[in-house]
Amino acid sequence: NWHALEETEHKAVAFDVYRTVIGDDSNLGAYALRSGTLVLATGIFFALFIPFYLHNVRIKGGLTDLKGWRAVAKHTWGRKGIFLNITKPWFDWFKPGFHPWDHDNSEQLQNFEALLGNLLKEEAA
Repeated sequence: NWHALEETEHKAVAFDVYRTVIGDDSNLGAYALRSGTLVLATGIFFALFIPFYLHNVRIKGGLTDLKGWRAVAKHTWGRKGIFLNITKPWFDWFKPGFHPWDHDNSEQLQNFEALLGNLLKEEAA
């Protein structure tokens, strides 16, 4: 949770530096580099994630656990699954003029601060 809070607070810093140094989307090369890099990074992520995930499932004895695989499928592809929640933001990256704060999730900062405040109160009690 703490790391997610930090990432939300400064999620556009590297993007803004990139635009300053490389150029904004009016520069076709900068746009192509930004877009192509996301595709490459996504491919590398899944090329690393899937084998590691399968290895962990295998060593825990879950490769033949159909109930477990149904839960994974529901969590991944279901109505409230990960892919439905990340697909639109992922494609939004390719919009000319996109900026990370186009997805304003600053309310999560307030939610986290409230959670942190409650945890601190519990520890003090």
